[in-house]
Amino acid sequence: MLNAGNAEDYVLRDLARASVQAMDEAFADPSNAGVANEQPASVFYGAPSVVSTGDLVADMTALIDAYGGNLSTAAIVTSSKIAMQLGLLDVGASINLAGESSFMGIPLVASDSTPEDSGGGMIGLIDQDRIALSGATTAELSVSTEASIQMLDNPTNNSLVPTATTLVSLWQTNSVGLLSKIVVNWRAAPGAAAYMTGVDYSEA
Repeated sequence: MLNAGNAEDYVLRDLARASVQAMDEAFADPSNAGVANEQPASVFYGAPSVVSTGDLVADMTALIDAYGGNLSTAAIVTSSKIAMQLGLLDVGASINLAGESSFMGIPLVASDSTPEDSGGGMIGLIDQDRIALSGATTAELSVSTEASIQMLDNPTNNSLVPTATTLVSLWQTNSVGLLSKIVVNWRAAPGAAAYMTGVDYSEA
């Protein structure tokens, strides 16, 4: 059983994991156009894309043709499920979800922050030398009992400006607020990335 101290540590660790996952999703999701002064656009936003045919050789050929970067400095990003499918196909894939993986000698990063829908998942190709990255790579966590917050998942930008929304005092309600913040930015050079959607090799 967790005591109060251990419970708080557990919640903070869970919040840190969720924050890192949100950062990874922002990085990998092609639909993320970015929000000024809040979140950078995905490295795949606006990048060339192809749709999987279900034929791995044809798919990877099309993806490489769409890719404008250097294959010698490339990395593949996909979900752990698709990574395992590649490993089971035994097509030049060395998959180790607990360690380093590769596909045809290209480093492969398995991340479940890559988007997936009913049509399948995504395989992304990134030129690592053409991605500029700055800022922290860990979450900054803080705890407060004195803030006033809006109990909404879509709060106004400035809660100090009076609105129709009622602010709730953490102190008056005997509550604790947890804040997670990651200061990070990235930018992809033109041609640094390409991606494929609708990927599912479970029937191959």
